[in-house]
Amino acid sequence: MRWLIFGAGVLGSFYAVKLLACGHEVTVLARGRRVGQLRAEGLVVQEYERSCLRARVGVIESLHPDAFYDYALVLVRNGQVESVLLSLTANKATPSLVFMFNNLAGPQRLIDVLGHDRVVLGFPGAAGERAADGSVVATVLPSLIQKTTVGEIDGRASPRIRALAAALKEAGFPTAISSQMDAWLKTHVALVSPITDAFYAAGGDLKSLAASRSRVTAMLHSVRRAFSALRAKDVPVTPAKLRGLELLPVWLLVSACQWALRMSFADLIVARHATVAREEMAALSEQLHEMVARGAGMSNSHRRS
Repeated sequence: MRWLIFGAGVLGSFYAVKLLACGHEVTVLARGRRVGQLRAEGLVVQEYERSCLRARVGVIESLHPDAFYDYALVLVRNGQVESVLLSLTANKATPSLVFMFNNLAGPQRLIDVLGHDRVVLGFPGAAGERAADGSVVATVLPSLIQKTTVGEIDGRASPRIRALAAALKEAGFPTAISSQMDAWLKTHVALVSPITDAFYAAGGDLKSLAASRSRVTAMLHSVRRAFSALRAKDVPVTPAKLRGLELLPVWLLVSACQWALRMSFADLIVARHATVAREEMAALSEQLHEMVARGAGMSNSHRRS
């Protein structure tokens, strides 16, 4: 398969080098100093507690209107999506554009610009960071925490979504197909945004957050309010296992969350991402607070009537 990786950051580099290792043809669209670095050194990614992955990769700085790729993986932050759309709009040859980013707003903007049939939704099952020397360090997340998840907007298990999932799985990423990918993405923000807010409120200290039952309790109540706001908009909490955060006793959940926040993976997927993505997480938090406030207003209105 021919792949375009849109975004040469940590996750873009990681998915690119793993796909190359499986024999796929991969091109990376990069900007700025990253272009020269990739052309000179190729992709260099250190997997946590594993070997260093190295590969030469094709690098472009702009997308030609006639360039064909079987799939384009868009691995950028929420605030960078609009600039990506400008590049993708002119290209009609690539049929499957897989957007993997935190998305509470839904896919309508993507559909309006690119067309319903070209847009595929997804989210990465990997995490990483840039080391002090600028190198990329990354890892595949355990399946129980988060698989790479993809899905069609209409929920179909289409041939292209099955082929996409199979290729990513072959590359070493545990992968799931969701029939409710839009709801999955909204639920993800409703979960991680309150956790990140709690992390910031604890001074950016994960150990301090884990040690505070009051902060973790408040965090869980924020998650529950966010989930309720989703339901008020007819968005199901997805995947179903997360409904336990609403159904189980808070005292039990607090203890479980405190234990989880002390684990090494929490530093990787919560603390490190929150530290480098403050602007993105602040914008998502604001969007989520607005949605929760609207949901509360609708509930109060129903009660008064």
